[in-house]
Amino acid sequence: MHLVVNNLDDTADQIRSAGCHFRNEIIRGFGFKQILLEDPSGNLVELFEPNTPQYRAPGSSSATGDER
Repeated sequence: MHLVVNNLDDTADQIRSAGCHFRNEIIRGFGFKQILLEDPSGNLVELFEPNTPQYRAPGSSSATGDER
C-alpha cells in the first residue's frame, strides 16, 4: 500500500509516538521522501511525500491528481 502524505516528518513522528513500528528510517531521494510502516500483522505500508508538485500518484490521470 502506498499513501501520499503532506509532511512525512511530522506524520512519522505522530505515528511513532502512538507506538507504531517502522521498518526503516525516512529515506530522502531525488523528488521524494518515504518510510515503511509495519501494521500489526507485519504488512508494509509506504508513507510517501513527493518533493515536487509534478509527482503523479499511481493510478492518477494527471500530475495533480485532478480529473480534467
